[in-house]
Amino acid sequence: MSGLEFQKPEILWALPSVLLYAALFVWRNALAKRDVRRFAGAEEGCPTLTGAVRGLARLDLFKLLLLVCALVSVLLALARPTYGKKTRRLQGEGRDVVFVLDVSNSMMSRDITPNRLERCKLWIKDCLSGFTTNRVGLVIFAGSASIKVPLTRDYEFLRSTLGGVDRWSVSQGGTRMGDAILKVCDKIFTASSPNAKDVILFTDGGTQEKDISKAIKALNKGKVKLI
Repeated sequence: MSGLEFQKPEILWALPSVLLYAALFVWRNALAKRDVRRFAGAEEGCPTLTGAVRGLARLDLFKLLLLVCALVSVLLALARPTYGKKTRRLQGEGRDVVFVLDVSNSMMSRDITPNRLERCKLWIKDCLSGFTTNRVGLVIFAGSASIKVPLTRDYEFLRSTLGGVDRWSVSQGGTRMGDAILKVCDKIFTASSPNAKDVILFTDGGTQEKDISKAIKALNKGKVKLI
């Protein structure tokens, strides 16, 4: 078990900026109070105004302390502190499953409710609900392919990522599923993994290209099952 650790320690480099902000705050208020005294002739004797200025100074100090505490708290939270972290090796057999999802414009067709893309996303979530030890990943494609989630057992992360997927997630139009499958075989699946490997493809078809034959060869070579 380890002590206090920060998952994003680079955020802590911003802490000195809080001190800079505090110094600027004090300097600005000092200038403002000096200008008030000069304007009212406080140096010649104006006890009422002088007392008011002192009261404002105490209020400004209280506001500054609150702001500094708030900024430091926010930065510490963004650095993601953890305490009592344990390393645990997960035992259990499973499969490596990569969902390959078509996000081309044709997937926005409403021949099924609400549309093809959203229906496929629901089916993927249904699949996840039945997994316990499987590692899962997500690749989306249209005219090009993008790895959104590498292999992980964090199903909630995949669900969250899936929620943000839409037809704008890939800028290039088209339906190059061969490119997507090749990316799975080349970039996600490794020969050292002892798990069985599956690709679950969600697409409505479309124009195919020469990469399809290459993708089939890659699947056979890696002993990957295409569903």
